[in-house]
Amino acid sequence: MQSEKVLQNRRRSFFKKLALIGGALALSPLAWKRSPPSGPPDAPRTPQAGYRLTPHIRKYYETAAK
Repeated sequence: MQSEKVLQNRRRSFFKKLALIGGALALSPLAWKRSPPSGPPDAPRTPQAGYRLTPHIRKYYETAAK
């Protein structure tokens, strides 16, 4: 008799956990869904010109060549 109750309790707890996990998995896409940004869009970025030889880069080349 005692083992029957233990078995029923284990079975119930298993199904409770299964239902909890199933509900969490069903709602997980909603948690990760992002809302659209509010406010005006950012200004479009202009591409940079690439490599630039600035004064501190020139100084590095001068000191590294010695």
